[in-house]
Amino acid sequence: MNTLKDASGGTIFLFSSNARKRYLDDCVQLLALPRGMVMHFRYRKEHIAQNVLELTSQKRIIGASTVLCFVDQDNTTSPAQWRQIRPLRFGSIVDAQQNGAEIHFYFAVSGYPQSLESVEKIREASKHVSKRGTGRFYAALGDTLGNELVSSEKADSDAFALIVDQFQKGEFVAHQSDPLFIRVEGLFSRSGSKLKRMEPTELAGVSNRRRGFLVKHGDPLELRAQFHQPNWSDADKKGLTLGLSVDGSRFSVPGDDPLEITSPYDEAEFYMLPVRDNKGWLSQIGLKVGSSTAAVHNDNAFTALVFAKPRVPTLFSRLVSSLAPTVSIFVAWLSIVSAFFTHETSKPAANTANWFSAFPAFIWVAWVILIAIVALDALIKDG
Repeated sequence: MNTLKDASGGTIFLFSSNARKRYLDDCVQLLALPRGMVMHFRYRKEHIAQNVLELTSQKRIIGASTVLCFVDQDNTTSPAQWRQIRPLRFGSIVDAQQNGAEIHFYFAVSGYPQSLESVEKIREASKHVSKRGTGRFYAALGDTLGNELVSSEKADSDAFALIVDQFQKGEFVAHQSDPLFIRVEGLFSRSGSKLKRMEPTELAGVSNRRRGFLVKHGDPLELRAQFHQPNWSDADKKGLTLGLSVDGSRFSVPGDDPLEITSPYDEAEFYMLPVRDNKGWLSQIGLKVGSSTAAVHNDNAFTALVFAKPRVPTLFSRLVSSLAPTVSIFVAWLSIVSAFFTHETSKPAANTANWFSAFPAFIWVAWVILIAIVALDALIKDG
């Protein structure tokens, strides 16, 4: 179910633009992030509506629903004239901090506008809330938007493609090249035949402004991505590649050759295995765009933190580990004593069968138990 939390009594509209390449990169990154990941926009206070400033100062903005929009504007005029508004994504505010004359808004992303009708409704609402005399606010408070405007998780793929297809080539002049539009479906863990989507979460020792994935040692992971290019883009004809970026000391990657992008619409799956390590560690995974023929301007398509918790021994594993050396010493001592008394009280064994039967049965049972304990201890330590 798509829930827009109404913590502020409305929806916070946050706008990015094509005034600078960095802002365009933010829009591309915004579309790429999997649900639950946190991103942030920052604005000078003069570009923020007074009601949003009040909500921020009172900390009432935390948990508010937000809609993130792209603005195609004429940067040759002052103030810049807005030509087109393109709603991109929904989310919720997780933090807002003032830093001098700027305010930083941190938000967790959710669904996309699910249809052209949704796009038009959001666009009309955003025109109204952003008005400021002869100019525009880039952060403003509007009425609560209905849940029916937001794509479901199953419909994210189609909604993402719909949003990308709305862009026009002229809107990306400041980007210096055609961007590669990517949507990361998520990180999945595999246990046996079951594949489970992992939810981004707050990590110990990491600010809630950044979220990552909590993984288990030795559980295979799968990162799924989709890319979709508008019909004016020729990014798929420029020899672009999409590859996995990981720390080789933390992850084993089978076949780490990057995927060559030869179609404007495709999906990709990347596999990795967290190394077995009793200690916890914090690392980073990502998708990186490369090219053999052209400059790449959004080379870091996606990055996320990954935390593997320390492996805490269970009571059973501790018991097995402590028993192994003790039982080994006891069985060895028992075998020596038994062999000594057997030698003193009977004739030497004439063949292997007689030698085997010379030892009491309990000695062989003890050895079987010892071997089982040592093998079990080795399996536990190996994960």
